[in-house]
Amino acid sequence: MNCSSQDGPNIIAGIRRWFRVPQVFLGLILVAASLSACNKPQDMIAPPLPPSMAVQPRAVLQGHSGSVYGLAITPNGKLLVSGGEDKTVRLWDVSTGKQRACFQGHTGLVFCVALSADGKTAASGSLDGTVKLWDVGTGKELTSLMGHRKMVRSIAFSPDGGMIASASEDGFIMLWDALTGKREASLKHDTQSTILPLMVTSLSFSDDGKLLVSAGGDQTVKLWDVVSRKEQTFWRPPFAIVRSVAFSPNGKMLAAGGGPAAQPGEAVLWEVATGKEHSRVNGHSLPITCVAFLEKGKSLATASADQTVKFWDVATGKETNSIHAHDKTVFCVAFTADGKTMATAGGDGIVKLWDLTEHN
Repeated sequence: MNCSSQDGPNIIAGIRRWFRVPQVFLGLILVAASLSACNKPQDMIAPPLPPSMAVQPRAVLQGHSGSVYGLAITPNGKLLVSGGEDKTVRLWDVSTGKQRACFQGHTGLVFCVALSADGKTAASGSLDGTVKLWDVGTGKELTSLMGHRKMVRSIAFSPDGGMIASASEDGFIMLWDALTGKREASLKHDTQSTILPLMVTSLSFSDDGKLLVSAGGDQTVKLWDVVSRKEQTFWRPPFAIVRSVAFSPNGKMLAAGGGPAAQPGEAVLWEVATGKEHSRVNGHSLPITCVAFLEKGKSLATASADQTVKFWDVATGKETNSIHAHDKTVFCVAFTADGKTMATAGGDGIVKLWDLTEHN
């Protein structure tokens, strides 16, 4: 199965949602935006970086036409899945950098992708409000999960692969049976607003699958018990919008990153057991778009609209390295399980693979 890199039309109307600052006026929260995904945000353009940060990638994967918003790597590190503005989901060979397949079926841009623990099933969330499941081996669409009324911004498989969680701009988190496609629960992230439910921007399962963390437009990060479907606790980061959340591999630490448009980004780390803030990291000149742990949770990576990916020592909160990854916003970052290979993607429509052993 092949896809032309020109098969995605330029999407303009109705997607100005990504880089924004929610404002509260008399209890009504209005969310307006300019989604870099579709409109190449002018307010997020970063200044040129010094030559010292111009590290070269191991491979440059080209095929998408338009921004690439989602990345996921199979547990064995052999395959990479990407999704983007051209409405396609693409499968790549990590060792060769060659495209293996292209999955078509969404009628809107693909904003997020995920892979099951066994690497056999890929999931994609789209502007069309659906979550589609794909057979990685054959490239066939397995099913389409319908229930969200607006764009799906984040999806995740439970560690055992039995459940899929999806988060949408309609303000809800939906839990699905990965085998049957049946919706098992619908959780409203913003429980305070009865007028205008705010979007859910990101979610992540804990390593044991018992907890789910979500981030929303109400400027909170919430922890859910997957079995009882009840909220356990919540945090309110010191920045206007939370764009990404992630559990550490051992489930002991939680990271959230974000920031208002055209302002410096910041990330916060909390201890899950106590709920206490562990540390804050800042150094990006524009909002953080993605956070991810590596090295068994010892390091944190943050991607940003300032075109860089920065690395932080979790114990000290100090920056350890920085890479100028793309010429436009870096929307996503993913790592192989051994932490030796990093994949990045951004507004330039390119996916890059980096050998981290060469860059300390």
